[in-house]
Amino acid sequence: MHDLNEFRVFRAIAERGSLIRAAVELGLPRSTVSKRLADLEAKLGQSLFKRTTRRVALTSAGQLLYERVSHALDLLEDGARAVRNVDAAVAQRLVISAPPLLAQNIVGSVAGELLRRERVITIEVRSTIDFDPVRDADVDIRISAHPSGRPPPGARVAGYSRREIYAAPSLLAQRSAPVTLADLTPDMLVMRTPWEILTVTRGRRRATLVCGGPLVVEHHETIRDAVLGGALFGVLPRFIAAPYVDRGMLVQVLGEWKFPEIPIAITLAPNPQRSALADEVADLIPAALHQNGLFR
Repeated sequence: MHDLNEFRVFRAIAERGSLIRAAVELGLPRSTVSKRLADLEAKLGQSLFKRTTRRVALTSAGQLLYERVSHALDLLEDGARAVRNVDAAVAQRLVISAPPLLAQNIVGSVAGELLRRERVITIEVRSTIDFDPVRDADVDIRISAHPSGRPPPGARVAGYSRREIYAAPSLLAQRSAPVTLADLTPDMLVMRTPWEILTVTRGRRRATLVCGGPLVVEHHETIRDAVLGGALFGVLPRFIAAPYVDRGMLVQVLGEWKFPEIPIAITLAPNPQRSALADEVADLIPAALHQNGLFR
């Protein structure tokens, strides 16, 4: 079990570039900061910082962790501030389940609109890839992506995300970028299922892309991590790849080819006692999806 304070210490060190400055910012003894960092590195089995006599710098593992932890801590701190500022009115509670990157693209915009409408509400966001009907029985709204193109019965389609082929710069440095689909042999692609077959188009031309590589993974998030590692090419939804493209960590290839889009679905709890607020929030989600240009 991870201690949230370890992540707070990690973020402070990453942003201040020094254990001493992080200790001053957090109001902790330097020995406590050093111990919490050591405990976190031991639990993760990774060194998170390169240490010199003058400052510390993130390792590649540390950079990956910082990108995920920093935003999550901001959300937690914003939530704590909101709770402290709530008056005696009883806030309605709403539970939303969504994969992490979908949650990042949606929740902030929805929460901002609810504040403008002066709603008193507590939103619990469960950033999870796998929806568990037992564990998540109290979820009011489930937001999910469906690579098969078939959302579950009763779901509303809030938008679509394009899929494209991506590679890490390190892979393209080892081999030239593919010029045609024929340059991508099945063993060069990460896939979600054994021998995944995708129909792609370019104008009026149709073709088939066969993914039959050595690595089979269950989720697009795992495909992203494999592609970032520089071993293989991967077909990813734009909303998952975009943050890494912006930072130069992924490069799109064969962009003229269009893949089947992935529907983003909203499923409301089939509970007759579901609050009207759940329906109001569900109505806000499509507009939130379209704000950043990653969905249509």
